[in-house]
Amino acid sequence: QIPNPELKPERSNTIEVGWRMPHLVAPGGLPKGLSLELKAYYTFLQNAIIRTDFSLPNGDDFFINRGDSLFVQANANAERARIFGLDLSMQYLLGKHWLLRAEGHWLRGRRRQQAPDGAFLWLPQDHIPPAYGRASVQYQKGSWQASLHTRFQFRKPLDNYAVGNIEMHQDGYTFERTGTSDNLEQTPFDPTTGQFTGVYAWWTMGLNMQKELGPQWTIRLALDNIFDQHYRTFGSGISGAGRDLRIGIAWQME
Repeated sequence: QIPNPELKPERSNTIEVGWRMPHLVAPGGLPKGLSLELKAYYTFLQNAIIRTDFSLPNGDDFFINRGDSLFVQANANAERARIFGLDLSMQYLLGKHWLLRAEGHWLRGRRRQQAPDGAFLWLPQDHIPPAYGRASVQYQKGSWQASLHTRFQFRKPLDNYAVGNIEMHQDGYTFERTGTSDNLEQTPFDPTTGQFTGVYAWWTMGLNMQKELGPQWTIRLALDNIFDQHYRTFGSGISGAGRDLRIGIAWQME
C-alpha cells in the first residue's frame, strides 16, 4: 500500500433519533417491568476513503521484492457513501431476583463507486459488520451474583463485502473483493467454488458468578465459551478463545 497524493479528507454528517420506554425502579435499583430503547442513525459520507488497486509513479501496478510479486494498492476517494443502522436494547425484571438483558445492532453501508467505463455503481461500504448482539439472565440475592450470557453474530455473505477493483466485460462487471479492509481473504475458503465464503454466523455462552465472603473479600468464577465454539469476529484474522475458566479472589482495603 502506497501513499496517494490526490487523497482528499473524508467528511461525515450524521442524523440520529432515539426512543425510550420509561420504567419504574424496584427496590435494589433493578428496573421494574419492561424497559426498551431504540436508536436509528443515518450517516452521509463525502469523499469516502476506500482501498483500491493503484500504480507506481512509473505506471507499474506491481513490483518484485525478494522474489515476491507485490501488487500495489492505495487509499482513494469514492464519490460518497451512506451508512445507516439500528440499535435496540431491552431489560425485563423476570422476578424478585432475576433480570433479563438483551441488545442487538444492525447496520448497512453503500457507497457510490466509479467503474472503468465512467458509470457510478452503488456498492457495499467496508468496515460494516453483520448484525450482532448479546443477551443475559442475571441473578442477584444478598451476597450472591450470577449471570448466564450469550454473544452472537450473524453471517456476512460475500455480496455484502466491499469492492476494491471493478473490471468490465461483455456481460457486465466483475468485482474483486479481496485486498480491502474487510479482510475477506481471512475468512474460510471454499475449494468447490474457488471463493472465500465470508464470516460465518456464531454464538457463544458464558457464566459468571460472584460471592461476597465478607466486607472485604469476594470470590469470583467465570467460564467463557462453555461449548468450546470456534468463532471469529468480523474483520479479525484471529479466532476467538476456546473454553476458558477463571477463578479469582479480591480483597478491598478499607
